[in-house]
Amino acid sequence: MYTQDYDGLYPYAIDPADKYTPEIWVSEPDFQNLLKDLPLMQQVLDPYIKSKEIFHCPADTGFQYEDFGRYEIDPNGNPKNAMPSSFAKFGTSYYYRTEITLKNAGDATFQTPAELNVLFDGAGVWHCSVFPETKRYDTLFGDGHVKNLSYDRLEELWAQPL
Repeated sequence: MYTQDYDGLYPYAIDPADKYTPEIWVSEPDFQNLLKDLPLMQQVLDPYIKSKEIFHCPADTGFQYEDFGRYEIDPNGNPKNAMPSSFAKFGTSYYYRTEITLKNAGDATFQTPAELNVLFDGAGVWHCSVFPETKRYDTLFGDGHVKNLSYDRLEELWAQPL
């Protein structure tokens, strides 16, 4: 519904990882400076949903460190964790490929929507196996399908161009 209202563009928003660890975007200083003023994804989508629970993964048990950046201290010196759960602390269990915002992208601009990770679990331990520990992520793709992916497969998707 959002993309229909905004000419096929995805939300101009960010996720908690980008909001609270802006050093992720050190290679894009102009965008990095915007982060503090950008809304979180769930805030932008709020008018389109009936329940905030849509952003709550039932398996969300929080995390101490981000899986992809391993940041543990935010710029203000506070612990960067998602405890007791990402949903409880940030209002979402799902994280956004904020590069979509950086490039003001959407349906018409995606090169391979079936290979584009748009939203995914904030931590892979929520759906992992114990022996050996294998992190897994429920992932929403640009074409609308959802699939549970390994850490390695999600890493490969990050390398795909928008």
